[in-house]
Amino acid sequence: MIAALMYAGVCSNSGNASPRQLINVLAAARFSASVLLDGGGIYNGLHGTLTTTGVTGGPMLVGRNTGARGGGIAAVDSGTTTMTQTAVTTNVAVLTAGGVYRQGGTMTNNNSPISGNLTNNCLGSVPAVPGCTG
Repeated sequence: MIAALMYAGVCSNSGNASPRQLINVLAAARFSASVLLDGGGIYNGLHGTLTTTGVTGGPMLVGRNTGARGGGIAAVDSGTTTMTQTAVTTNVAVLTAGGVYRQGGTMTNNNSPISGNLTNNCLGSVPAVPGCTG
């Protein structure tokens, strides 16, 4: 387990840094993380650009993470967040959106299931997370 005080135990992307791309990193490494604020597993904020991508035959797994909002992934005031073949499951949020939390920015979901997260999958996100219910 990884513990971080503020944002994202596995990957944090903020500001005008180069775009980040995660390709099937978490599925092989099987990390789990806990943070005090947003994005237990992955955080994309402050106009950042982030892409998560699974590989053919097996999605990238973002699971077993905990945060205040967005236990799996949080995109807060981000530029662009793209999830492709990324399964977001079994994450926990203390406040809301155990799976994916979105506050502004552009988000694309390409065949990325978001399910089985607590307190819910994506409720409380504004605008809504594409392809996510509950």
